[in-house]
Amino acid sequence: MSLINCYNMDIEQFAYKVIEKIKALSPEVKVTGLESDLETVWDEYKEQIQYEEYESFNLFEEMIEAMIQDMIDLEDDYNVEILHYFFNRERYKEADASEKRKNIVESVLDQIREIAGSEDIEYKKDIEYVQYRSDDSKDDPFIIVAEVLKKVSPSEYLVHAYSKATGPGGEQGVVDMSTLEEECELEVIDFHKYHLLRQCFWPTPSGKTRKDLPRRNEYTP
Repeated sequence: MSLINCYNMDIEQFAYKVIEKIKALSPEVKVTGLESDLETVWDEYKEQIQYEEYESFNLFEEMIEAMIQDMIDLEDDYNVEILHYFFNRERYKEADASEKRKNIVESVLDQIREIAGSEDIEYKKDIEYVQYRSDDSKDDPFIIVAEVLKKVSPSEYLVHAYSKATGPGGEQGVVDMSTLEEECELEVIDFHKYHLLRQCFWPTPSGKTRKDLPRRNEYTP
């Protein structure tokens, strides 16, 4: 029994049907394990397409090919002819039915790779707040505190950071946690420490930040 409307189907639509099957796979299938910060098996695949393949990458793609093949096997030769035409137009028009089925599988897999390469990777939020030192000036480094908004790559995070350079409004940007750990004394902190440090950059009625104010024992009336 056909599961697709061959007269109203393009290669991208077909690919998304397969992607839905990938997304529905149990988290236990993830090579990175249940504790991984990647949301789904599909996110794990996207990370490999966009960054670095695991040793098991080829096995996973074979599983995707099998999913596509299972869908194609439900179609009779007439529907395969229609799909092949819409997916490949004039290519392989002299090929037999089995060759056309193979061509469809390859076309869909190529489309899935293209989609995986263009979509954002969804990560679980594993870090809330951090502090680190600036590396702009070796002579006068200053503290930066940041709220982590989301993880955007294996080592990069979108953060909203505050320091004496940004002022009370702070600024958003992407930071590489591996680099910060190696070069900028990165420390993961809790909300209370983040809130306390952030207050240092809030202006007082005098217009100065608390970082600029003299210590009590330095004040002379």
